[in-house]
Amino acid sequence: MFTGIISGVGRISQVKPAGNSADDGVHVTIEANNFDLSGIGLGDSIAVQGACMTVVSLDDGAFQIDVSRESLDKTTGLDKVGEVNLERSLKLGDSLDGHLVSGHVDGMGQVTRFEQVGESHELCIQVPAACQNTWLTKARLRSMA
Repeated sequence: MFTGIISGVGRISQVKPAGNSADDGVHVTIEANNFDLSGIGLGDSIAVQGACMTVVSLDDGAFQIDVSRESLDKTTGLDKVGEVNLERSLKLGDSLDGHLVSGHVDGMGQVTRFEQVGESHELCIQVPAACQNTWLTKARLRSMA
């Protein structure tokens, strides 16, 4: 489980095929940058761009994940070099400062409008019919910029 509150920004530095077929997904290396890797071990979960991923390898200041074809089809930004939002998974006793978020992605919506409304912004997303029963209709979002 996660809170949905970004705790660091990493950088995808390498994306390699995980097998011989595009259906095999990709093996991704993420440089931790300002994301603290202390206490992270093999098999731990980290939300990358909001999607729950499993650490399959750790190097000095970086970690690796395997991203399945299904996850690639339902997310953006996990298959190319660039910055990604990162969040540690919750542990019993951690402060719950956001919402309980599983990090499991069921589909991908289309942004139809993004505009400033007073001191806030309004974001409208067209949600696939298959996801409408589980979609959060109202949320507070915070920019890390």
